[in-house]
Amino acid sequence: NISYFAVKYISKELQNDLDIAIAVVSQSHHGTSIREIHSNFLKNYEVALAAIRRNGSSFQYLSPKLRQNRTLAIEALAKDGNTLYYVNEKTHQEVYHYINL
Repeated sequence: NISYFAVKYISKELQNDLDIAIAVVSQSHHGTSIREIHSNFLKNYEVALAAIRRNGSSFQYLSPKLRQNRTLAIEALAKDGNTLYYVNEKTHQEVYHYINL
């Protein structure tokens, strides 16, 4: 178990490790845990998906490009309806259409 509080105390090399990043966001109950990992991972789909599956509010901290991803938006909305505030207009319309099929 890797606490997201502990991330800032591990080596820079480990902070840049993809497996560590995924472990941190997938084990934490806090949506803000994604902010504690290296900022490069805010652009990583695998990390984003792991974080959102644990806590939908993580969506708001993703890169703008990942917030345009329909799959991530749907995953996040399934966990936390407030995520809708962070979905851009185009993705919002796609998600709305998808949900209403």
